[in-house]
Amino acid sequence: MFPRVAAIVHHGGAGTAHAAARAGKPQVVVPHMFDQFYHALRVQQLGIGVSCPPRHQLNADVMTQALHQCSQSDVKASAQSLANRMVKDAAKAAAGQLSQELA
Repeated sequence: MFPRVAAIVHHGGAGTAHAAARAGKPQVVVPHMFDQFYHALRVQQLGIGVSCPPRHQLNADVMTQALHQCSQSDVKASAQSLANRMVKDAAKAAAGQLSQELA
């Protein structure tokens, strides 16, 4: 589903942030707890999306602004660029690297 949308709004879990990054779509992260705040910060730092305040501070204006930021061409380009750099089959890549190191 992620490759078909314009932006992905999610809680900031590691798996969801990774799946959104692999899809090459801008992200709006609304962290709830624990490491979700870190993932929200990294999404913001990488320029692939927006970190929103925690859900209890979220309102329609904040979400509207976040979605507007995600529609900017530089954010979309950064998200797609990161997706292009991500390895599609990490296990295969890791095995190949290990084989090279042991050879």
